[in-house]
Amino acid sequence: VSELIRMPTIHWPFILLVFLSTVGFTLIHNIRWTTLVKGISSTSIDPKIGFFQFYHWLLNSYALGTMIPNDISLAGVRTFYMNRTQILSFPLALFSVLLDRFFDFIVFFALAIPSALFMTKVANGTGALFYLGCIMAMIFLFISWKKGEGIDYLMKVYRSGMNWLSRLPIIGKRMVGRWREASDITSFREGSVHQLMGWSFLKYFF
Repeated sequence: VSELIRMPTIHWPFILLVFLSTVGFTLIHNIRWTTLVKGISSTSIDPKIGFFQFYHWLLNSYALGTMIPNDISLAGVRTFYMNRTQILSFPLALFSVLLDRFFDFIVFFALAIPSALFMTKVANGTGALFYLGCIMAMIFLFISWKKGEGIDYLMKVYRSGMNWLSRLPIIGKRMVGRWREASDITSFREGSVHQLMGWSFLKYFF
């Protein structure tokens, strides 16, 4: 208690800003994940269930991530909920989570290069932001150039990973065949990749 009493004055407007940015971060993440699930699912999903129910599951994943590795909780908890409620089968549920995390990897790659330039003092803050803007523009131009083929490239990456896992003795025999079939069931519109990429960058903006 004595340590808490000696704490500096808490600036509540900043605490509120942290709370609002966290809410924005999770809401945008849920919009992206829901969009992915609707694109993968062959059946229509009730919009209310698709957003609010999924948001509940996502928050549970983040909450569990405070006690176990976050990547495990984000993948395992959401896959478990979708499979249990029969919204998606286990292979499709896992596939939606893997695609969701793959978009995070793209954003990480885009941020890593200008961040490394800034930390090594090769570029200042303005220069790093300029390089980040150029990388983001290149990503969206590439998606526009390939049009509807953007998801096809993601599928190729997914299948490559599944082919690698199929070489493992236990996983390869029991699960990989079912996971591989999931990549063939997609119904994304041409503009969906732009939206998913935009949600991904907006998520990390928050």
